[in-house]
Amino acid sequence: MLRTHHPPNVLDTPQFPITISADHFHTIARQTVSQCSSDVYILVSQPGLHVTDLTASTVPYLRKIVNNAESKITADYGHGRVDLQDISLLAQERCHAEATFIDARRISVRYTALIVDATFPAFQTTNRTRVVTIEFDELPEVLSRRKSHLSDNGNYTRKIPVLI
Repeated sequence: MLRTHHPPNVLDTPQFPITISADHFHTIARQTVSQCSSDVYILVSQPGLHVTDLTASTVPYLRKIVNNAESKITADYGHGRVDLQDISLLAQERCHAEATFIDARRISVRYTALIVDATFPAFQTTNRTRVVTIEFDELPEVLSRRKSHLSDNGNYTRKIPVLI
């Protein structure tokens, strides 16, 4: 998603759709992270996600995180693949951030439920900046399956201790 700190959030202003390339998003994300102005950077890879997926009924917790974030990058539409590992490495190098990668992808396409290792890294109290990267599978196009995946992903995200 793309918009930074002060402009209105796309969740609140859908009448102004923004389309952005992965390269442009990457540039803005690197500029934002380079400022080292946050205690926690949350990088979520959810291929196929659209701003209209972030409804209060589908992903209430994730929506709350996005709405309450002091600084965020959001966009209605995007194309291309963002290199979240590069952004994470930048936070580690420039901000001395402690990095955590959470693989929340489904283990097999045969499963319809989110089946992952539900043991999360222990997040100790620290004064260090954190960068948490969460990787989900691509969302299905079939609406009923899409809503189910979004709900599962939202519930999964809710269990991550650093986000509580």
